[in-house]
Amino acid sequence: MTKPREKTREELQVEIEDGKKKIRQLENREKIIKQKLSVEERKARNHRLCKRGGFMESLVPELIAMPDEDAQTFFRLALTSEPAREFLKNEPRKRQAENPLGTKGPLIHIRTHNTDLKKRLLAYSRRYPTICQQTDTDPETGCMEFEIRKGRFSFRLTAPYSEERRRAASEAAKKHSGNLTHPIQKMCYNFFENFSLSFSVCS
Repeated sequence: MTKPREKTREELQVEIEDGKKKIRQLENREKIIKQKLSVEERKARNHRLCKRGGFMESLVPELIAMPDEDAQTFFRLALTSEPAREFLKNEPRKRQAENPLGTKGPLIHIRTHNTDLKKRLLAYSRRYPTICQQTDTDPETGCMEFEIRKGRFSFRLTAPYSEERRRAASEAAKKHSGNLTHPIQKMCYNFFENFSLSFSVCS
């Protein structure tokens, strides 16, 4: 068995620089995503304040002409009353019953490399943009990210592959590995092939 060629100092340096470049790209993507989240959070907060403020003024019209200090006093008295305290005490239990998974907010965040799922989500987001939106995409890895309103997306859990089915899938992948042309595809194939071998040895 021939010993693999050791990489030269220059080749290792190139790999280090490529790694640093990818890190910088990921850091820039993180900044962009955080900025998007910050903008969306501000929009949601402004919308919430306007909606609830209008609701409160519709219930108590006197608030419209009331000075801010008097309005604060009114809310303080109203929120420290016994019925209000009882309502706030029971609210967490009510939310837990309605949302047993504990997910926050009205949206679900989805990050996927699955081609079929990406196509379906893209088509759905174009048809129903107020319910589902594509938030990010990575051309290098093919990963896409979406946000979809709760209740519009569901998933199912399946049993893991048996050893026989895993071997059959591995053999099928070997037969068609020659069709892989993209370097990312080959890298993924090699990774999962090595993972499958190491899993068989460990088990």
